[in-house]
Amino acid sequence: MPGIKKINAEQEEQKANSGFSGGAELILNADGDQALIAVVATGDDDDDDRIATFYRHSYNQGTTGDGAEQWRFAFCKKSVDEECALCNDNIGAQKRFGFWAYVYAIIRKAPGTGDGWKEVSHAGEKLYQREIKDFRIVSLPFGRNSIYWNQFCGIYYENGAMNKSILRVKRTGSRRETVWNVSLTNKAVDWKAIGDGGNKLESIKDFLMGEEQKRKEQREAVSLIDNSVEDKEDSKNGDLDTNDLF
Repeated sequence: MPGIKKINAEQEEQKANSGFSGGAELILNADGDQALIAVVATGDDDDDDRIATFYRHSYNQGTTGDGAEQWRFAFCKKSVDEECALCNDNIGAQKRFGFWAYVYAIIRKAPGTGDGWKEVSHAGEKLYQREIKDFRIVSLPFGRNSIYWNQFCGIYYENGAMNKSILRVKRTGSRRETVWNVSLTNKAVDWKAIGDGGNKLESIKDFLMGEEQKRKEQREAVSLIDNSVEDKEDSKNGDLDTNDLF
């Protein structure tokens, strides 16, 4: 069995050679958040499942200690013609469109958590940028009268393909007042530099379904841990003296 160093080296080599790490979903959750992206699909092929529509549930799970609302988002199984427990509970689902994209960087008004944020200036405004350089699913609502979908399609008709130019996706506002904007930049996409990782991505729906299953398993695992802790607290036998660990 390979050790940690060898596995880390394999992961770095794979990423360097193909620009591919399996992907994730791009999250822009604050006012002013934006991302510079390159859409993987051309938009020409009707059978290209790297652009797809799906349904997503969102529901309030209460509030935190400081009064902030906690929202949970869940992939709706009716997107893949399966029975959905959340639909059966009359929790509404929003129709969205999603697409795989290579994300160059995320830009925010304030630095996020983690390392790698650097100060940049755009149109005289001080912002903070973090390089991603990996594949992400970008998902957007259709919007009233399909305004955001029409923006997306407009780029296709103007540019002749979705994957020729780097795009900017920007969020303005929050909650019900959120407005999205998808626009062209004057920079061309260098797919040779990015690599062929986009050809190895699974379909939008398969990926989101898989992520939802992972979250379900994680919740179940946490529940089992909580129950195990309760069982141990009820028993005085076999307690571990944590002082032995220090």
